[in-house]
Amino acid sequence: GDVYKRQATAGYSVHDTTPSTFIIVPNCNDFEYQNFIKYFHDLEKKTYKESKVPPKHCSENVWMIKPAAMNQGRGIEVYRNDLLGMKRFLESKPQNSYWVVQKYIERPLLYKGRKFDIRMWAVMTWKNELWYYKHGYLRTCLLYTSPSPRDLSTSRMPSSACKKKKK
Repeated sequence: GDVYKRQATAGYSVHDTTPSTFIIVPNCNDFEYQNFIKYFHDLEKKTYKESKVPPKHCSENVWMIKPAAMNQGRGIEVYRNDLLGMKRFLESKPQNSYWVVQKYIERPLLYKGRKFDIRMWAVMTWKNELWYYKHGYLRTCLLYTSPSPRDLSTSRMPSSACKKKKK
């Protein structure tokens, strides 16, 4: 309701700051793969105005590739403006696998100098009613996050390196 009206008035949508994500099947030159390649080149050439990506998230064109069937930070590869390296990595994977290729948020919002996420439980009914449990929690990375994407060793937030704080 009201939140969406304010976003529209401000010319902002939550999707404007959600990382661009592509599901890629290795060695498959499909529509999704072609969209990723085009988007990578647009960011490389700084011609991304139509995608509404804030420039602060594109200064070094950093991307992550992660297996679609893993979690807790396992199998993540990070690339800085290296399309050839990304292509080689994907070409080396089995054709029947799925990989998430995602634009890295280069200057994320931090909580006390650390990356974080908020976890809560919700259920949506078939009538579009939303019910949520009021006791969620905040997870923060144990390591302080470097303010620069140049130091990617502390920039990712694997689930295994998080602590929980109930809210």
